[in-house]
Amino acid sequence: MKIEFDENYIYLENGNKMIELNKIIGIKWNRILYQSGGIKEKIKLPNFYFMNKNWIELKKLICSKKK
Repeated sequence: MKIEFDENYIYLENGNKMIELNKIIGIKWNRILYQSGGIKEKIKLPNFYFMNKNWIELKKLICSKKK
């Protein structure tokens, strides 16, 4: 799974699924936690996430939006 995103969304499944960055409530290890319809959801990414340069950039972007 390739991690793609812009300043508003994370795109998963080749762009077929989008998550708004302002809905993300946490990010750690290989999981992204977010709110969807008032329910906490999570996405588990493959274990190679830590080798993906985009993962580091995504974490920085999410942390900066939480401030």
